[in-house]
Order: sequence, then C-alpha cells, then structure tokens
Amino acid sequence: MPVGRPKRLLIVDRTDIETRVWPEFGTADLVPPKCCAKGKCCDSTPSASTVRYLLRLLRAALQDAVDEDLISRNVAKLVKLRLDGDRRVEPFSTSEARRFLAATSEHRLHALWAVALGLGLRRGEALGLKWADIDLERKRVTVRRSLQRVAGELRLEATKTDRSTRTIPLPSPLVDVLERHRKQQLEEKFQAGSEWVDHGLVFTTKHGGPTDPRNVNQLGGLFAVDDESDP
Repeated sequence: MPVGRPKRLLIVDRTDIETRVWPEFGTADLVPPKCCAKGKCCDSTPSASTVRYLLRLLRAALQDAVDEDLISRNVAKLVKLRLDGDRRVEPFSTSEARRFLAATSEHRLHALWAVALGLGLRRGEALGLKWADIDLERKRVTVRRSLQRVAGELRLEATKTDRSTRTIPLPSPLVDVLERHRKQQLEEKFQAGSEWVDHGLVFTTKHGGPTDPRNVNQLGGLFAVDDESDP
C-alpha cells in the first residue's frame, strides 16, 4: 500500500456534513427543510461564527475532492463573507451601563451582566466562566474559555491566544454580586433536584445547563436604556 500524506478527508468526512451542514440548512430527504424552504420565513439565521465554521468545513471537503481529481476547482475558496455579525458594536457608556444594571438588578442573570460590563469580558467569555475560575477570597477571575454556538451546538472552547487567557482583579462590589449569585444558584439547584446538570458554570439555566448566548441578547434587549449623555 503506498504511503502518502494524510488526507483531510479523514478529518472532514460524511459525518461532519451530516451533523454540521444538513441540520443547519436541511435537505429534502434527510432533514426536514426549514421554514424558508417551505416558502415561509421566521427571520432565524445561523450566527456569523456558524457561517464561518460551515464555510471552513466546505472548503476543506471540496479541497479533498480537488486533490482526489474528483472536481477541478474549489469554488468555496472564492466565497467572501459579509456578515451582520461583523458589524461594529457600540459599547455602553458609563451612564448607560449603570442604568442597564439598575434595570436588571432583580433579574436572575444580573450577575452575568454585572461581571461582563465590570470586567470588560466578551459575552462568550462571561458565559464560559466556571466557579473554579473565580477566587472570591483573593478577588480575582481567570478567563480560560469561551462559550460559543457552533453549527447549532453550544461548545466551551479554550481561549485562542495566550493574551486571551488572563487573570483579572475582581472589584469588591462584584465579589458581593457573585456571592449573592452563588447563593441563588444553590437555591435553584435544590429546586431542580435530579434534573440539575452540574457543569460547574457560574451562569447557567435554571437546570444547570449552559446559557445560550442568543438568549442573553434577547433578554438584554428587554431592558431599555435611555439615551442620556454622561454626567
């Protein structure tokens, strides 16, 4: 048997397409088509990160086909993405952040927004925090991972660079917020009983599961922040 370089086809195979691509867009005979294929639209589209992941997957699969002389050209390499998710997001001003936190003070995810805004964390970084990353006595938080939705699945991904992995001082007000949040989580765990799934995450659903980033966006949008200038 001739020995050559490992084929990408061993990594990108039919299983990848079946589990990553078809569930996202649907096919006539394998996966029920989504609403757009039925002539209706729910305005629900894959996230920017999911689209990028699927494009990388298709590029790799088609390149395998080119290498095997099954096709002559990898057309996926010609695709240029322009995604809404790439648009610049304007951060809260100091006064807007204060008003937002005041408006969400009674919400069960108030601590999530307080930590994200107070420490300048990305949404996925805050959602990926585990209690093992937080030292309330020494007042510090270590960012090691991020919660991302990839091809329809929530995944905890390690931070991509050494710079992204960092330890941040924890201000005393946030220590108090997290202590209250931990007490609240223990109460939810008791109420959930055997339905609780312990991932060690700081910010979870009412049954211990990871919090979908899209839900955080939707919930955050429920709390209006008046447009006022900073004092």
